[in-house]
Amino acid sequence: MNNKLFETSTETLNYLEQTHHAMVRNFLKTIKELVSDIAPGMDQNFQQQVFQFLAELFNVLRMEIDHHLMMEEEIVFPLIRNMETAKQSGSLPSARKLPGLYVAHLINEHEMILQVLSQICQISGNYRPALNSPPTLNELYDQMRLLHADLAEHIQYENTFLFPKINEIKAKE
Repeated sequence: MNNKLFETSTETLNYLEQTHHAMVRNFLKTIKELVSDIAPGMDQNFQQQVFQFLAELFNVLRMEIDHHLMMEEEIVFPLIRNMETAKQSGSLPSARKLPGLYVAHLINEHEMILQVLSQICQISGNYRPALNSPPTLNELYDQMRLLHADLAEHIQYENTFLFPKINEIKAKE
């Protein structure tokens, strides 16, 4: 993500959905496949225990992100688009207070996602597998590192640019 600034919230939302959300889904799919490929081949040792814990944390992260994206795309983003359209046409949206409640919830989810990512980063040794790790584990850690970086940037973008823009729309009512 390149921290593009858009004139309208709708343009911002379209950009987020078409680029970031698609990328996150690709990362999640690739990581899930790598986890499935690696699990059967792990030896009974400390590395396997670490991997199992990482796989469980990833599963929690994936479920949280899936829910978060669904909430954004099916509830919050349409409300924001409707609010912006209504504001541009001079009418007040019927549920103008709802986006603020959902935004607060999304911010809480952002914090939870960052906490899980932080745990994964710590347990994985900052996404560095042991020297004798199989190549698929190296690829898994690379993908997790890229997902972490992308999500951190995306969350910062939403919290810094998108959500304040929503407050601006509401303030003009």
